[in-house]
Amino acid sequence: MGANASVHIGPGTSDSKSTRTSADAITNLGHLSSNGFNANNEIPSSPIGLMFSKDKKLKKLKQRFKWKKGNGTNHGQVFREFAQLINIRDLAQIYDEYKATFFLKELSNHAESARPIASTIRNDLSELYDFKHNNDITLVYKGVDFPVHKAIVCARCPFFRELLGKKQFGAVANVNLEIKGLRVELFNDLLKFLYTGELAGSYDPRSNSSSYQALIRISQECGVPNSLSHDLKYLLETGIYSDASLCFQSTNNDLNGESNQTNSSKRCTCFEQTEFSCHQPILAARSPFFRNVIIRTQRRNATLKQDVSLNERIKIVLDETIIPRRFARILLHVMYRDSDDLMNLVQSCICKCSAGATQSSYKDSKDNQYLVKEIMDLYEIARFLEIDYLVQSCEDLMIELLSIETLIPILKWSEQSHGSPYVKRQALCFLKEEFSSFASSTNLLYQLDYCHLLEALKSDFLEASELEILKAVFKWGEYHLLKQMEEREPNLLSSHSLTRKSLKKKDLDDDKLRELISELVALVRVGHILPIDSEYLKHIAKRGFIDTLPPYMVGDDNSLPINRGLTAWFRNRSNRTFLRPRYFTPYFDECKMILEERLGYHISCDDNLDSMIAILNKKYVTQSIPDALYMVDKANFNNNGENSVISDGDIQSPVNNFHFCFTSSSSSSIICYEELDKPRPNLPILEERVLLMMRQREQELKTSPFCVQALKTAHNRCQALRLIQLRVVREFGLPDVACEVLHLRNFARPPSPAVCDMDDNSSQVSFGRNDPCDINIPPPPPRPASGFLPSTHTSTLQECDPFSYNSELKLESSSRYELASQFSSTDSHRTLSEAIPDIAIATQNLSKLKLANLLNKTVGVEVTIDRTKTFQTLLGFGGAFTDAASINILKLGSKLTTNIIEDYYGQNGLRYSMSRVPIGGSDFSTRPYSYDDNNKDDFDLKNFKLQPEDIHYKIPLIKQAIKVSRNKLKIFASPWSAPAWMKTNGKLNGKGSLKGEPNGKYYKTWAKYFIKFFDAYKNNGIDFWGLTIQNEPLDGIFSNFPFNCMAMSEKQQRIFIFDTLAPLLNVSGYGELKIMISDDQRPFSLNWANSIFSHPKASQYVAGLAFHWYLNSFTTPKILDDIHNKYPNFFLLSSEACEGSGPFEKEKVSLGNWQRAESYALDIIEDLQHYTAGWIDWNLALNLEGANNGNDLDSTTLKKKLLEKLFKHASCLEASHINRANPERLREIFKKYATIEKDGEHFMTADNFIRSYLGLYTEPEYNEKTVKLLANIVDTSKDGLISFQEFEAFEAILCKPDAIYRAAFQLFDTNGSGSITFDEFEEIIKKTTLYSKIPFDFKSEFVQLHFGANHKRTVSYGEFSQVLVDFHDEHAIQAFKSRDSTKQGVISAVDFSDIMINCKSHLLTDDVRRNLVAVAGAGTGGHQVTFPFFIAFNALLENMELVKRIFLSYTKGNSHIEITKEEFVYASQQMSQITPLEIDILFQLSGSIHQSTGRISYQDLELIAPNHPSKYILKPIVEMKSSDKTGSGERGVGLQLLESAYRFTLGSIAGATGATVVYPIDLVKTRMQNQRTGSVIGELMYRNSWDCAKKVIRHEGIFGLYRGLLPQLVGVCPEKAIKLTMNDFVRDKLTSKTGEIAFASECIAGGCAGASQVMFTNPLEIVKIRLQVAGEITTGPKVSALGVIRELGFRGLYKGSKACFLRDIPFSAIYFPVYANCKLKFADVDGHNSPSSLLLSAVIAGVPAAYLVTPADVIKTRLQVAARAGQTTYSGVIDATRKILAEEGFGALWKGGPARVFRSAPQFGFTLLTYEVLQRTFYIDFGGRRPTGSETIVPTSTETKSHNPDHIGGYKTALSTFSGMESKFGLYFPKFRPIAS
Repeated sequence: MGANASVHIGPGTSDSKSTRTSADAITNLGHLSSNGFNANNEIPSSPIGLMFSKDKKLKKLKQRFKWKKGNGTNHGQVFREFAQLINIRDLAQIYDEYKATFFLKELSNHAESARPIASTIRNDLSELYDFKHNNDITLVYKGVDFPVHKAIVCARCPFFRELLGKKQFGAVANVNLEIKGLRVELFNDLLKFLYTGELAGSYDPRSNSSSYQALIRISQECGVPNSLSHDLKYLLETGIYSDASLCFQSTNNDLNGESNQTNSSKRCTCFEQTEFSCHQPILAARSPFFRNVIIRTQRRNATLKQDVSLNERIKIVLDETIIPRRFARILLHVMYRDSDDLMNLVQSCICKCSAGATQSSYKDSKDNQYLVKEIMDLYEIARFLEIDYLVQSCEDLMIELLSIETLIPILKWSEQSHGSPYVKRQALCFLKEEFSSFASSTNLLYQLDYCHLLEALKSDFLEASELEILKAVFKWGEYHLLKQMEEREPNLLSSHSLTRKSLKKKDLDDDKLRELISELVALVRVGHILPIDSEYLKHIAKRGFIDTLPPYMVGDDNSLPINRGLTAWFRNRSNRTFLRPRYFTPYFDECKMILEERLGYHISCDDNLDSMIAILNKKYVTQSIPDALYMVDKANFNNNGENSVISDGDIQSPVNNFHFCFTSSSSSSIICYEELDKPRPNLPILEERVLLMMRQREQELKTSPFCVQALKTAHNRCQALRLIQLRVVREFGLPDVACEVLHLRNFARPPSPAVCDMDDNSSQVSFGRNDPCDINIPPPPPRPASGFLPSTHTSTLQECDPFSYNSELKLESSSRYELASQFSSTDSHRTLSEAIPDIAIATQNLSKLKLANLLNKTVGVEVTIDRTKTFQTLLGFGGAFTDAASINILKLGSKLTTNIIEDYYGQNGLRYSMSRVPIGGSDFSTRPYSYDDNNKDDFDLKNFKLQPEDIHYKIPLIKQAIKVSRNKLKIFASPWSAPAWMKTNGKLNGKGSLKGEPNGKYYKTWAKYFIKFFDAYKNNGIDFWGLTIQNEPLDGIFSNFPFNCMAMSEKQQRIFIFDTLAPLLNVSGYGELKIMISDDQRPFSLNWANSIFSHPKASQYVAGLAFHWYLNSFTTPKILDDIHNKYPNFFLLSSEACEGSGPFEKEKVSLGNWQRAESYALDIIEDLQHYTAGWIDWNLALNLEGANNGNDLDSTTLKKKLLEKLFKHASCLEASHINRANPERLREIFKKYATIEKDGEHFMTADNFIRSYLGLYTEPEYNEKTVKLLANIVDTSKDGLISFQEFEAFEAILCKPDAIYRAAFQLFDTNGSGSITFDEFEEIIKKTTLYSKIPFDFKSEFVQLHFGANHKRTVSYGEFSQVLVDFHDEHAIQAFKSRDSTKQGVISAVDFSDIMINCKSHLLTDDVRRNLVAVAGAGTGGHQVTFPFFIAFNALLENMELVKRIFLSYTKGNSHIEITKEEFVYASQQMSQITPLEIDILFQLSGSIHQSTGRISYQDLELIAPNHPSKYILKPIVEMKSSDKTGSGERGVGLQLLESAYRFTLGSIAGATGATVVYPIDLVKTRMQNQRTGSVIGELMYRNSWDCAKKVIRHEGIFGLYRGLLPQLVGVCPEKAIKLTMNDFVRDKLTSKTGEIAFASECIAGGCAGASQVMFTNPLEIVKIRLQVAGEITTGPKVSALGVIRELGFRGLYKGSKACFLRDIPFSAIYFPVYANCKLKFADVDGHNSPSSLLLSAVIAGVPAAYLVTPADVIKTRLQVAARAGQTTYSGVIDATRKILAEEGFGALWKGGPARVFRSAPQFGFTLLTYEVLQRTFYIDFGGRRPTGSETIVPTSTETKSHNPDHIGGYKTALSTFSGMESKFGLYFPKFRPIAS
């Protein structure tokens, strides 16, 4: 490709290149993909499409910002004098502050320098090729089209130059390259190489693959390529193949009446060229602006039919007043070459006419400013033309030209709408770095705008001393105040002959100056001004400009100690508004120097100064509470009088002012308090893919050294994380506000303050009410920070602490065994982080923690119960019997309903003891209703009655729950709304309350309503325990609340209770009911309690308060403590909770969502820790949609179909693992096979059990040792015989779910001790066939870890189950090491296959086994397998069930969809940690099994997934969901309508196709059927069908056979569409869930299809028939369709409709069942129907259907055809039948029968064939069934089932268990006895 040695396509091609061989050239090609650079050492484009900056420009910028010493003030000396006043520890604290700020500054510089990388020429050309923009030539290679661009391929390759040299625009050229191995894919890669200079694939020159050999041949025939930049430079310089030009024209030459001569005199003469040749592909690739211009031009030419102009050059005219021609060279140079030498180009393009004499030099400030102006113009042009690379290049040039002189114009320009935000950020950074210079230069300082100065003073990184900053603020303020005076009174100075100098500063108004600079002065950190006795500061203070004075300036200077001025420098001192010192380089350097002098030690960033100082002082003095326990200080943990960083107000009411923010989820923890009322901008909505990449980038940055250092410091972490996130957002080209998206994901609701859990991976330490927590603390992140122990332990802790930053990277590369040793409880260096994680612990007394004891002993789970202290009495737990829950549960059938109730209320279930019942309709009812909706003002409630929801659903379930519950079920009721006639709004929903006063007649009627309800339920055998007065009374204040609701205030409820309801309950016999108030959200509970519990009358009737959980996150549970402490005699009950209710929860129902389960658990624990006595769940069960009433929420249990499958699964478990065999029957069977009898007792031998009973090893040459070994599993006494007790015990084991593991355990437990020793393990392993082929090293670390270094440790059953699984992994790794002869971590593909077949055969299916070598050859190492590939391959096979879940999750349960690798990668990141390498192997393996398409299907996964014969458990539930989607019963109506519309469309197309094919036959049939006899002698026109056809052609021509085709198509399209759609619809409804349908149901579906079409098609068919017979009479007027319609009228169009019913219903009832069964008959062995079998089935089905209904068709035809004069007329179906039989005989009813068969059979054949093919080709998944025969049924391995009737009980699974030990654990033993040598 490109020009080789013999072809020179441009200058610069060296003759020395001619010595290169083709092989060398291809070798270089291969290196393109291996080393990441091309021939010119250019960085290739990123395959991901997103690259991040390597910070080269940032480094250059930092060098420019480097502090310049010698500005006049000796800042170092000033700081040294200050340092003499403080001790070394305080100095170290200041150094730590500076160091922390330094790291933040580095992060800030990175964030300000971040931006997305502009696309290069290589990226743009790659996109041009991929998206086929503006292609002008099409290459055809092996029948595949490749749209390309002539200029590019001709410039790059002489072969194409010769092929395409004379081709015109839009030409098609066939490529004939007879090169072996040049596949279409490789040809595509080569074309891509011409555009990008990179080969897309991996072509290793060391391999001898066909692709590599093809590359060699191509280089020999087509030439060795030049570099891409060389060829593009040649195109630019020569203009060869140019097809466009840029033309610059001025549009204002004649403005304002100027003469041409005047204009010409002003016209620039530096650049005379006005037209520049270029190439459309380059313009289109680099600039979307030019691309759109070219596309519009081509479209306009095509619209004007100017085809010739397409071959001509496109001229793009640019207005020179907008884009000066002097920039043309720069634009083209950048678009073609991505030039880095842009500065020289800009200088060379500056117009000498305007630059004048200064053009020769650009070194002074004036010239630099002019150069900056030129670059600004160029930037704006680049943005207009959308040339991103040029845009960023201009930004870089402006930053390079930043100086004190150019800063102001650059800063002001960057703030404009046409300016650059990136340049503005860099300019502000420059201002902060050079602020000291600005402060000393008054002219520059005065030019700064107020906003610029304000922005600089807000920064922690302002490079100037605070004294300089203060002086600069006042200088700036005084200057601008004078300027304002001059602007307001311009004559003031001149009238008095004054100059500005004569106006002294003392004459300025301090008040106006204070008003001008007050906000700026407030930003000066006066407490950090040095020297601390600054006279200037005192002067400013006396003038009243400083509101808050430093402490040392308060009072008499002589009486105050000088160190009073030091407190502002330190945290946790008396100052509560600590401001960190700004990072000022001279102060930092001097601080470090002084500290090193005092320590006598050179300090690095990683040094722990506390440790050094402690060693220096020979003691350790606690300065403050460590970072991990910083909240302890405020809880009086230390009593040194110092205060915490958190104020009292924060602790007393944290939720009202703040929320919690986890600033790091992996490496640090800190509580970041942010104001809740802070306005948050509208956050952008990001794609999940983009958000995932951003988070990955964020995690990548967090591991960088600067980020790690910044995150180490507690008070830095939130700001550091913000800067990291800001950098990520800017790198992705998003607005800064998008960092909120990354930051908000860390928000969390603080847990209960009463429980502080400390998670140590294995233990939890809980502080109960003896140690109440006063502060709400978020849970700890997984990795605590290090470095918070006394310094004497610091060195050892950093070595052993697995959570420290120093060991973080080490951990990631450690093996699991190294990790285990680090976490070992026997480690002598246990750290505080192992006992207490990094969490802010808040208790009353630090001594209660006994930290020393925790450090000196192993931390375990220790629970101490103090029986002397009691809290609230628990009422119980329960759920709600709503309408929705009851309806859905009862739909499942009696058995499943019983199971659900048992699971909730039964002794073996959750043992619920409480239930909630709505009074009337609720928000989970299928309709709004009450119990008295009939009449208004029914104050006697005569019409009160229970509704069907109560009688048929709720009451039966409640009674069933009462029956199964052993507890006295506490049932309480809750009303949602009173009847509408009782309410103010007259509706059940919306804003409304009860009419009248609380003691009025409506309230009294409402109280009677309660009594009526309790009476009605009592009559049904249900007694209530309590009631709430009103469910969520606040809902009734919202006008648009959609469900039943009613408002009721605290006062109304209080009066209603004591004045009306409670007395009536007592009188009616319900005085014992527990009345609960509120029943609304928890934040409002305290108000309700204060209003009612404190009322003397109401409180005597009330028992407790109920609350809901939905707003729990808006308040702390402390509100429950307050209620209990204030009103201890009333209980608290959480009466409602459910998930999916949040307004931002898009997924209302989330199956298998454990986060929701955790939310339930956390809320229950939290409530119980705060005096809550019970917790009630909401709906007991819902369906998959939630509620189907618009209120779709989640419920606790699995829903409807999934629930059904769950219990089917449970039934299967019951059948295979619970049902034991009958002991008597089992004994009979045992005696049948037992051959040994001792002392009257029967025994089985090994042969009896294994060979005779189980039927294993029945071959004559069987291996006796193996049989004895397997029999030893049952022989627990190890005496060589099996007793009945052992036989029965093993049957019990086989009934257990883990039977395979238990059988394997007993296999290894050769001595029956109940544990396995090393010797036993070694003995069994050595007997396997695997060991004989690949020995195992029993001295390995694996064995030592499991059995101890001395092999004395025994392994229990639980441990053995893990050892057995891990053993094969270890054996495979050992085998790999043994085959790795070079010790490079690589083995051959053959060795890989051998290891897998021997060590991992139980994971290999036949397809995988056959393709092991092929897959190994497809890896990155050619025919070699690396160790990562080996591990990934095994991990993939072991996780195939998880892979299936990922597939089905992405396809939403549809197993018929194919997905790409990219889609699978995305899906895998959502569910699990399947690695990209495993995914690569998965797709390679799939491609090896069958021809690769780049996609994978569920059938492919079935072929790869290991099949264990022991699988008696049903498939995973997610797969059941997939299988259930074959029915339409659970799909929405909208989806079914869409499916019917889809089928109707395909049916219309299919009907038109079939009708057109057989229309001539239909015409002949119609004329034969209409031929009548008996009326006119000799009228017989046609003797037979052949005669009819010949006469039609003779008299009417060939098109006569198609007369009436158009009406036929108009009728047939909807006719067939209706028929096919209706048949499929009814057939789906009548098909069982197992996919079966009865023959009668098939006939019904067909009959419905036939009946559905008649009403629509009868008018069309009668018109068709009239037109068809019109040709029989050659004379007379011409008959048209419109004329027929007018003649017949509306009723006449339905003439013969009864006959149509007689014909179409039987026809379809016969046809479709026959067709469906023929399809099954002619399907291949895989269940797939080919097109030929479909056509044959359809034709065969049409024969009986068409012929048997011929009489009805004849009658219909006679009725619909107009009778001519003399012919018999018919008045109806019966009349026609009688007359035909009388006049023509029985045979007349069968006229045209053969013709009908020949017409209908092929018509329906082609129709059904087209319909099925269209469904396969344009398949859309609507969740229904695919047509039978449209997909191949993948054979799955059958389970090893027993057919021996004597295998009963657990022995039904015996064969599966024994074969499962082989397939699952690889325990293969010799089957035949060894051959004697």
